[in-house]
Amino acid sequence: MNQGKGRRGRGVARLHWVYPNQKPGTCEERSSKPPKSGPACALVAGACFLLAFCKAQAQFLIEFVFFRLAGRNSSKITMTYIVTETCIKCKYTDCVDVCPVDCFREGPNFLVIDPDECIDCTLCVAECPVEAIFAEDDVPDGQQEYIALNAELSKVWKPIIEKKDGPPDADEWAKVKDKKHLLEK
Repeated sequence: MNQGKGRRGRGVARLHWVYPNQKPGTCEERSSKPPKSGPACALVAGACFLLAFCKAQAQFLIEFVFFRLAGRNSSKITMTYIVTETCIKCKYTDCVDVCPVDCFREGPNFLVIDPDECIDCTLCVAECPVEAIFAEDDVPDGQQEYIALNAELSKVWKPIIEKKDGPPDADEWAKVKDKKHLLEK
């Protein structure tokens, strides 16, 4: 990120993307204006703040803002990752701890992903100890209904932003199949 002087001497942030194959000291501007509102705007602010501490992570966030979120069609429900039936009554929250945008929502015995917040980073998939999180295209047959269920419940349930201890009997429930009737809304 380069700083330029705006009117009255105030700094104006200009977002630039530096590629590994470019000559040192050169950069290519990827977007002239950041998004004005919504999750993309929040990510731009977060990425600019992170840039002072960790350039790689800030660039990661900027990439998702300008190339993923900014291009989404807001009239369509877009969900890149969803939580499926395996999470019911297990509710481990390891996935919450790694989410860079706090897109998880917590219910009484289940977690869901908010499709408006998810940036398709894939970090949560590897963290789920019961393998309950899938890309929308990879959702197993018989669990397609969880795509709509995640979208619906994410509008009602509150965000969860910190890891919590799982239920004491979570390990027992991890292997149980057909748990949808146990879902508490």
